[in-house]
Amino acid sequence: MKGGTEKHVSVFIAVMITVQGLYVVFPLPDIWPLANYSMFSTASNFKTASRYDLRGLARDGSEVTLDHPQAFSPLDRVRLAKGIDRIVRREDFVRGQQKRVESVFSHLGFLPLDRARLKAAVEKLLPYKEGAAGVSVRARENDLALLLDYLLSRYERNRTAGIHDGPPVKKLGLYRTRWDWTDVPPWEVVPRTELVYSAERGLVDGE
Repeated sequence: MKGGTEKHVSVFIAVMITVQGLYVVFPLPDIWPLANYSMFSTASNFKTASRYDLRGLARDGSEVTLDHPQAFSPLDRVRLAKGIDRIVRREDFVRGQQKRVESVFSHLGFLPLDRARLKAAVEKLLPYKEGAAGVSVRARENDLALLLDYLLSRYERNRTAGIHDGPPVKKLGLYRTRWDWTDVPPWEVVPRTELVYSAERGLVDGE
């Protein structure tokens, strides 16, 4: 009886740790008490910062920044920026994803589990793998094309519904503004804005 109870407890602990580990590896919704919340802040050594912006091509040929908070509702700017960054920097995302998997399973040594088998099962669930086709430039361009088409439809639908007062646009372009204070004080930085993706040019060189 005692052995059976200990086995059930071990299985329960393993399940809870695995679920918690999935929250580290996968972009799952924030559900307490499983989601990870930062309980303190740390100093950052980064010397650069960046921000994505979506610009629309108006009917008169001018380009306007679409920065209304409800322009792409129900998507908010924070989640949208994370999604865009995950597409543009997918190789970095894949490497970080694999490191998180390794980190999670390095802490499961005390459990009576076949870690290699469980790890292989988890890796099959990963959205992208190292060396997979989904990391290629063409795959990322396809994903950005689909995303911007969807965002354009959301923008126009929200505009006609009166959710925002932006002008009508017919195309979207993705831009990124960078701040780099590596060699200058932060207050003297001149931001640099560059095109990241457009339907005509695809991903700009260097992405």
